[in-house]
Amino acid sequence: MLKPKNKVNLSFELPRQEESTNIYYLLNFKQGNDQLKFTEGVPYILTPSIKPEPQINGPLIYGQQPGKQFLYRIAATDKRPMQYRAQRLPTDLQLDELTGIVSGVVKKPGIYSVKVTVSNPLGSDTKTIKFVSGDQIALTPPMGWNS
Repeated sequence: MLKPKNKVNLSFELPRQEESTNIYYLLNFKQGNDQLKFTEGVPYILTPSIKPEPQINGPLIYGQQPGKQFLYRIAATDKRPMQYRAQRLPTDLQLDELTGIVSGVVKKPGIYSVKVTVSNPLGSDTKTIKFVSGDQIALTPPMGWNS
């Protein structure tokens, strides 16, 4: 029994924290028959669980106007050093296999589907990234932009 102005600390073990969980509890007050019911929820965690092998996380489309400097970093997480490989890369672009930076100047407009692989001794991940060279702007939203 809890006396007035005293505190009780409670703790709960949640079986799977990556899922949403509701905790229900009742507070009974001795004065009269009043009963209050409180419901609290633990938010669903959207962050993916950490994998031991590399994982490509960045945007899967990147655009630049023809004739302009092209600069794209393949965003990947895991233990470094990692090795980066690309198939079907336009001839005007180069990939730094140690940093994952694609750079160069694409002269001809077009859509280039590039198969990218990131690997290290624990495993690898492969994704297809669209490199677009054309007159469209803002294929990915600019950071910090405000209209």
